[in-house]
Amino acid sequence: MRHLTLIKAAKKIAALACVIGLVACVTEPASLSSQASISAKTSKIGQVENVNISTLEDRRSKGAVLTDMYGRPMSGVDFIEWLENSLTSRGFTIEPMDEAAPEMCNIDLALRRAEIGAQATSKMSSVVFSARKTGSEDDEQVFRGRHSNMNWASTSGETNGMLSRALDDALLGVIGLCD
Repeated sequence: MRHLTLIKAAKKIAALACVIGLVACVTEPASLSSQASISAKTSKIGQVENVNISTLEDRRSKGAVLTDMYGRPMSGVDFIEWLENSLTSRGFTIEPMDEAAPEMCNIDLALRRAEIGAQATSKMSSVVFSARKTGSEDDEQVFRGRHSNMNWASTSGETNGMLSRALDDALLGVIGLCD
């Protein structure tokens, strides 16, 4: 009797997995919002003052795809625009050093990696930068941020939020260069 109950439960789970698979196949690819999804009010780092990004480079080696989770691609083509919006919403300025206010701490920032991945029912996002003070002879330092949580729907809002939280983790280290 117990064996039959297990078989029925397995059939129900398989049917549910098929429905979810069909929905994922017909769902439009997710995309990043051009607006930062987490404002400075809810960001871990709050509103940053006197930090200017004098150069911002895209040095990602994997190209422009952030993820291809479950056959649902998420384009990263506009990731630099998303990143710029995210930085300015947190109070960073982005302008060449010679145009920045004199009291600004100027940083050269390079995006090394931005990605979203899945492991079982958890989704993970990571953002990796290399940075140094503008004009410094020091080697670049690497700053990593990551965030993971349950993310069942993989909607654009959830994805934007995950990337914003990973961005906050990485930016905490970058801001430390100005101390």
